[in-house]
Amino acid sequence: MAGPVLTALDSARPAWVDGGVALLVFVVAVSVSLGASAAFVVRVERIARRLRLTPGALGLLVALGADAPEITASVSALARHDHTVGIGVAIGSNVFNLASLIGFAAVVAGRLDLDRRLALVELVPSLALALLAGAALDQLVAPALVLALVVVVLAPVVALAFVSDTRRRVVLGRAGAAIEEALSEEEREIAAVVDQGRATKRDVLEAFGLVLAVVVASTVMEQRATSLGARWHLPALLVGGVVLAAVTSIPNAIGAYYLARRKRPGALLAEASNSNAFNVLFGFALPALVAGYGAPSSASRLIAASYLVLVVVAYGAIAWQAGLRRSTGWVVLAGYGVFLALAVALG
Repeated sequence: MAGPVLTALDSARPAWVDGGVALLVFVVAVSVSLGASAAFVVRVERIARRLRLTPGALGLLVALGADAPEITASVSALARHDHTVGIGVAIGSNVFNLASLIGFAAVVAGRLDLDRRLALVELVPSLALALLAGAALDQLVAPALVLALVVVVLAPVVALAFVSDTRRRVVLGRAGAAIEEALSEEEREIAAVVDQGRATKRDVLEAFGLVLAVVVASTVMEQRATSLGARWHLPALLVGGVVLAAVTSIPNAIGAYYLARRKRPGALLAEASNSNAFNVLFGFALPALVAGYGAPSSASRLIAASYLVLVVVAYGAIAWQAGLRRSTGWVVLAGYGVFLALAVALG
């Protein structure tokens, strides 16, 4: 008897009520995911201090912690074979990062001088990852090979970050002295802006709990966003590549403002490069081994092309001008605006 009554009540309930509940769940999930991610980053900084990791390694771990929401959301969508949403979150987040961490930061700061060599050091792997993402989405390279190539690109970056500047001088030798000097400058800026506390056992336990909170909340967030997109007839490109990509990258935008105001261009560039690298590795290349990339589409090509163009424009301008300029920031933001306009048009 209860079954028919509940069914009748469900059918009588206005559709906007279900939509309102789904939207409320989405907002709560976003808040929990981003809040837990921010708290997790603080614990990571303290743990890294306790382990006496290099500032470069610390920067990588902080970027990974901050990227947990977008990586989880991307993996959640790809696990359900919703390729447009999953790819949109992973690569769309990189497009948003370039707009916020470089474009927005340059507009806020006005002028940030930076060693040209550092821009070139960051440009090479960033450009390689953008090219690999485009080739993968056009199905020019198999997922297993993409993952292997991404690892090859990132291996030297990670290896150099985890060794001290003294050891880097030995490894790189005289030929790599310029690279070592540029990386050391970047690491000094990273060390100057991270949490100075040292981890306790409680921090370690809390870190595990916060990771679990991020994973659960980000999965719910992605599923509610996809459900709302279907309810409101929004294209998957807008749901994943614009809405989820921007929402999950809010901490990066806040960090960009903070670093720009404190005149830390090296740390700013490192955050952009590290964040985008982890999105490609963990949110894109790794889950694609199981889920694939889906058939090439205008949506995936738009995301890949936007990612590649903004990498070239942003990093190229930084290398050319030996730093960030407000004019460069406006150009990068305009490029993101074009991406948004095309995303809407494709929808």
